[in-house]
This record gives sequence, C-alpha cells and structure tokens, in this order.
Amino acid sequence: MWPELIPEGTQLELSIPVEKQLFKMSAQVTHSQKDADTGLFKTGVSFQDSVSAFRAKLAEEIIQIRQYREKMSLLRGHQLSEEDAAKMWIDRNAEDFAKVMSPAS
Repeated sequence: MWPELIPEGTQLELSIPVEKQLFKMSAQVTHSQKDADTGLFKTGVSFQDSVSAFRAKLAEEIIQIRQYREKMSLLRGHQLSEEDAAKMWIDRNAEDFAKVMSPAS
C-alpha cells in the first residue's frame, strides 16, 4: 500500500527492515490501483533478479516465523524460543519455500 500512484514500469529500490537487518532489493512496479476503502494504492512489483526475489522472500519468512513464535507462545502458555519456532516453521513450510524459489518449469 502506498499513498500515491506509482506508474507501471517504475524501477524501485526497496528496503524491508527486519529487526537489526535491512533487506534491500530491486523491483519494477507491475500495477498500482487505488483501494476504495483506504484511499491508498495497492502496488504490486516484480523483482528484477533472483537475489532480490530471494531477499524479499527471506525477509517475509523471518517476519512470519516471529509471528508464529508469538502465536505458539500464547497457545502454549510459555515463551517459545526463536530457535524452536524457526525449526517448527521450517519443518512445516520448507517445501513451500523451496517451490517458490525453484525456477519455473
């Protein structure tokens, strides 16, 4: 979501902060459409190279693991370590991550 229209084809340098790390990647805008409810623009991008795509996916996975850790800690009634949460997440989702990172057939 972005506050203004970004024209299709615009080249972007994106940064996703995850705790003390900053994941930087190159992308190109593929669409930008105003959302009637928020007034913001839903903006889609394609990544310009496999390294950028991998960085974006890795940042997303780290964020999801942290959310999973919080959820599981609440459900279990005690804090789950980051390492245990990551292992559980990887066991459950490694195959899906591999599919996303595999070249299209």
